Amino acid sequence: MSNNLLPRPTGIDYPIQLLQSWLYEQLYTKWGESGLTSELLQVYGRAYRNNVVDNGYVPQAFIEGIDYNNDMFYDDRIAALLWFGLNDPTTVKGVGHTYNVTLYCFCNLELVTPNNDTQRMDEQVINDVRNLILPNRYGFFVKNVERDVDKVLKRFSGKVKNDALAKNNQQPKLCFAIEMTNTIEITAYQECALPLATPLYFNAMTAQIIVIFKDNPNTSITQTLFNGVKIQLQYPTGNTVTIPHLIGRDVFSSFTLDGNNMTTVSQAVNYVPYDPVTGTFTYGSDYPNDGFQDGMVMILTFNENS
Repeated sequence: MSNNLLPRPTGIDYPIQLLQSWLYEQLYTKWGESGLTSELLQVYGRAYRNNVVDNGYVPQAFIEGIDYNNDMFYDDRIAALLWFGLNDPTTVKGVGHTYNVTLYCFCNLELVTPNNDTQRMDEQVINDVRNLILPNRYGFFVKNVERDVDKVLKRFSGKVKNDALAKNNQQPKLCFAIEMTNTIEITAYQECALPLATPLYFNAMTAQIIVIFKDNPNTSITQTLFNGVKIQLQYPTGNTVTIPHLIGRDVFSSFTLDGNNMTTVSQAVNYVPYDPVTGTFTYGSDYPNDGFQDGMVMILTFNENS
């Protein structure tokens, strides 16, 4: 399933999806040295703590438009599974909301770290993930790292959890959690608050994709849209970018962000002209930062059904 995106993230799900895509992109490259393929690395956004009849509290995430009913405990058929959870309380001060966010990681060490025949590479794998978040990427501040599987899964219960406890922290399995905080102005992540070039009508086919700009893009890295369609994640730097999947589709809005935090470089599609006939965005030299630069991220909201 690779990188599994929400069709329309808002609120805290917005920076979570940015961090989710960053982790997928970077870990796929780093762990790929051991032969990891994109299908063996599954990264999700926020999972909900749902009460499942006869099975206790289970983390369930959105997957390919099926809604929140996909269990997020480790699957032996893959190399690594990463997903996020929210912990109460949320601190509110004016329009600022501070969220307690946990990143859960389940890994098969034999599949994500090369040349590890002589010892467990727990710390290397944990550092691989933690260092990609430091220092406060997309506003996330790392507070703690939990390695004890009982503590990692403390918010869940039932038979599936008990099975996970028995299987997820013995060689070569590793289970850990990274606890973080993120403070956002909640109004900054509501799409309806943006100055839009055209009216924005949300429906079941309104979707969002992420574009990551690289001097040397790896076109084999994909992102999975809410309907299961896989498209390219990385695109070359420059003053224009063409996204074939958008040809003939209406794009309602766009954000362009710098590569290290949530600073908005441009906002609204009228600032970065878009040609729906060719699926091309033009970011000329008269705009800030002189075009799409290495590490920049563009978030696009579009109508999949148009």
